[in-house]
Amino acid sequence: MNTCMQCIISIPELVYYFYKKEYQKDLKSKKGNYACESFKSFIDTYSQSSRSERADSDLYSVCHSFLQPNRQHDCQEFLRRFFGKIQDEINGNTKYSFPDKVTYDKAWEIYKESNFSIIDNLFAGLMRSSVRCHKCKYRSGTIVILMIRYF
Repeated sequence: MNTCMQCIISIPELVYYFYKKEYQKDLKSKKGNYACESFKSFIDTYSQSSRSERADSDLYSVCHSFLQPNRQHDCQEFLRRFFGKIQDEINGNTKYSFPDKVTYDKAWEIYKESNFSIIDNLFAGLMRSSVRCHKCKYRSGTIVILMIRYF
């Protein structure tokens, strides 16, 4: 978690968004903004510190809501779930689906209508995946949303 948070804090667009409380006008979740507020608190603590400091208890509480304490978890798992919490708070519980034959541009437009958080703006991307049967030569495909940008 510590390594991940050090990397996250080096992304200026993300830090600015939370430091200036821009997220507050975007919040859609009815369950509160606990992950957003704990990240804002972490940024405040980090920016006011001249030495390495431990993250505050709010951030640990958010992490323990999706990671089991005293268990081994990797950085990517933490990052996806932490960003997922922030996305849920900002985007709310929006659902989307793609038509069978959709272009990349249309798929991205559909996704962005439902998912407009800073996390989506900075880290999300599209990938088209297809599988072809060797016997009948039928090709099926799907579009997958990935978190890829800074990683």
